[in-house]
Amino acid sequence: EVEAVYFLDFLTGDLTAVVLGKQGNGFTAFFRYKILDDLEVDPSKNPQYLMTTGMVNLRRGAAGLRPGLAAVYVAEVTSGQVAAYAIPWNKSAHAAGRMQAPVPLVPLGKTPFRAMAPPAVEE
Repeated sequence: EVEAVYFLDFLTGDLTAVVLGKQGNGFTAFFRYKILDDLEVDPSKNPQYLMTTGMVNLRRGAAGLRPGLAAVYVAEVTSGQVAAYAIPWNKSAHAAGRMQAPVPLVPLGKTPFRAMAPPAVEE
């Protein structure tokens, strides 16, 4: 019923997601996660990111915070790693218009998408 907008701060490695409130009262759900360690990023190597979203249908329990139906995929070119993250969605809080203050995104997994680039040769 809702979608998130994702932002990646390439300087700090903060992946942020925001969701509009059901009552049209602005953004009411905020999620954040630092991805640097997951993607094995070396900030001195000028990281370059690719990011996309997709639909997933993960198993969900009956508890309040469950993975949403979407994932965000983040790849970092210099490390050759890609990781997936989900929003821990609280449907009842959203329906009631309650604020979901910064909650960590849920890491779903990571994998290399190619071998790591060899170190640059200085001449």
